[in-house]
Amino acid sequence: MTDTAADASQDPQPTTVPEPDPEYSYGGFTVSIEPIAGTERRWRVSADDQYFGQLATADPVNGDPGIHFASHFPGEEDIPPTTVDGDWTKAVRFLIDAKD
Repeated sequence: MTDTAADASQDPQPTTVPEPDPEYSYGGFTVSIEPIAGTERRWRVSADDQYFGQLATADPVNGDPGIHFASHFPGEEDIPPTTVDGDWTKAVRFLIDAKD
């Protein structure tokens, strides 16, 4: 392995968090994904009068690279998440599927 290849494998993870889209459609629902005031990297997932839960950034699991997103059910926002996904759309789909 060359020094350049070794240096490339040591690159730090990106510090920019990918923002979820403001709306997402799945399973017959179109949900709003809104930043939660007074928090960093947390979003409320809701549709009309229905609250699905929250997304929050999370540390990667199993050594997977990149930013991950945790799904928190309503009333469980302050406990460890039920699931952590590498893609915010998977985390939103998990919340919607759980509500059905």
